[in-house]
Amino acid sequence: MGTVFRIFFDDIKEICRHFFVLVILIAVIFLPALYAWVNIYANGDPYVNTGRIKVAVASEDPGIMQADEGYVNEADEIREELKDDDKLSWQFPETAEEAIEGARSGEYYAAVVFEKNFTYNMHHLDEALIAEEPSITYYSNNKKNAIAAKITDTVTGNLLKKINMRYLESVFGELFRDSGDLADTLDGEDAAEETLRELRKTRDALRDFNASIELFATTSDNITASLKTAGDKLDAARESSRSDLARAKASISEAKQAVKSMKETLKGDADQLEKTIAELQAILAELKAAPDQETIQKLAGRALDRAEKILSILKGIRKLLPENSRSGAVKFLRDITDIMILNTEEMIQILQTDPTADIQGLEDAAASLMDMSSGDLEPAIDQLAADIRQALRVTKPLLKVADGMLDDIDPVLDTAGSTVISLDGTLLRLKTVLSSLEGQLDDIITEVESADEDERLSLLTELLGGDPDEYSEFFSDLVRVDKHEVYRAGSYGVAMTPFYSILAIWVGGVILIALLRTNVNRRKFPQITEAQGFFGRFLLFFVIAQFQAAVTVAGDIFILHCDPVHPGLMFLSAAVASLAFTMLIYAIVLSFGDIGKGIVVVIMVIQIAGSGGTYPIEVLPVIFGKIYQFFPFPYAINAMREAICGTYGHDYAVYLGELLIFGVVGVLIGLFVRRPFIGVHRFVTEKLEETEVL
Repeated sequence: MGTVFRIFFDDIKEICRHFFVLVILIAVIFLPALYAWVNIYANGDPYVNTGRIKVAVASEDPGIMQADEGYVNEADEIREELKDDDKLSWQFPETAEEAIEGARSGEYYAAVVFEKNFTYNMHHLDEALIAEEPSITYYSNNKKNAIAAKITDTVTGNLLKKINMRYLESVFGELFRDSGDLADTLDGEDAAEETLRELRKTRDALRDFNASIELFATTSDNITASLKTAGDKLDAARESSRSDLARAKASISEAKQAVKSMKETLKGDADQLEKTIAELQAILAELKAAPDQETIQKLAGRALDRAEKILSILKGIRKLLPENSRSGAVKFLRDITDIMILNTEEMIQILQTDPTADIQGLEDAAASLMDMSSGDLEPAIDQLAADIRQALRVTKPLLKVADGMLDDIDPVLDTAGSTVISLDGTLLRLKTVLSSLEGQLDDIITEVESADEDERLSLLTELLGGDPDEYSEFFSDLVRVDKHEVYRAGSYGVAMTPFYSILAIWVGGVILIALLRTNVNRRKFPQITEAQGFFGRFLLFFVIAQFQAAVTVAGDIFILHCDPVHPGLMFLSAAVASLAFTMLIYAIVLSFGDIGKGIVVVIMVIQIAGSGGTYPIEVLPVIFGKIYQFFPFPYAINAMREAICGTYGHDYAVYLGELLIFGVVGVLIGLFVRRPFIGVHRFVTEKLEETEVL
């Protein structure tokens, strides 16, 4: 060790004897720090100045006239609100054409255009659900600047989320405002029953729409599955996806035809039922006036035949109605049919025993069947067909959207798949909201139906009252999020401090091997061993590198105010990183000479891209995920992150231990791996010197 220190002190003495060399080394101590500080400062908070990024907002929305509010133009209201928003430099050209042209020319980074149907759709939910045209169009100029495009996409995405919230507030506000108006007008003996009837219709409409969403989600499962199998067989997957869409569309077409056939069948059965009931009524009239027993028996047999035919027709209709359907029209039609079947069976029982015992009751029962057939059964059949057609009409444009995805993004099936999944997610979130509303309506209906008749009116008034604005705000934001930062990172620049500081320490080592000799002067120390020479000169690299690391961290804390949770640990992590880096760099260059310098630069370049210091390692190409753990950067960066943001368990000590392994690798390279290459190193050095160029 004495020889090692003699080499080190001799190096220090030589440096101090040459003032110019001392000045250069002092500059070298600060140069890596400047590299880190400039990059950290430049990345300090890139979102502070986004207010200078121009985004155009134009509108083609003419607005609408509302009976209670007068003229309404939601697009103009949003544009006015944006004038006070400083997240971006919002621009307001007169026409949509100017906004689009500005995005193409680069005058604006992006453009948002409110289409003609924006306000109308916001106030007409039924039309908006089946509308095929977009309400907002977004144009982004990715050519002008990739990062700016991401910023505008994020900010405008937040804007669109707010618009969606505003839309839901409008929809549910209208709904609950109507409920409030209904509560105000409740009056009269039949008011409670009328209101319950309207509430049931609203609930059943929500159920029908939820069913149509489930139908689309089921169909899109096949589409998404096909898209996910793309891989190396894009064409095959595309055809499979289109085949699934075609089958889905065919299913819709078949369903429409089935609805038509079903309605025709039910209508035919209903017409035949009325005709048979009319025949039964005529026979019962004759039976009532029959002169003798023989005529009575003959007419009773004909009446029994007609009653049994009526029962057969009703049971045929009943078989067409699914037991597990939640559709209000199906349930109503099922209930009516069950009542008619029960009445007909009672008539058959009377006709089989003694038809003359209650001839008036038979006539009344037949008249009741006729009333239910014409007054309830036929309207229920019409309503059932209309409800199913509405569900199919809502589903059809959704399939058209999915088909358009394949046309618009033909080769990029993965993107199309994610879009279908996103559409599914959006619809299912809407289904969640509507299901919640449906549940509340169910609760109201159940509570009112279980109350006494004289209490129903006051109970409805109470349940349907309240502030519609509060209801709309609640339903537009059903899930509230409370965000907690587990570790404080501060600004973006502070979050990038570990990466740029560790990179600066490595750069400092590269500068040192470019300026300082790695070999000891053998004329001064002729008797030293390879190990003594290795460690003797390394001490000079080590001391200068430690100054570089200390200056870098001091500037991070006191100049750039990164404010670490553990300042002492931050200095320690920089010191250990400097030791490991310097030992590795020094050993590689000492062993392989100029070739080693190239190796050191290549290692640095690979680590800049694939250390996880900027982007998460998970989002980088797979090759980086496989090799990054064999380089020192990730462990040094993680150790410094622990010091800046806060430690977890023993992670900090583990990272430092893993980092020191690379220092040990450097020692092994310098003491053992180097020996077989000493002759090669000298040969290459001599040949390079002969060129008088390198």
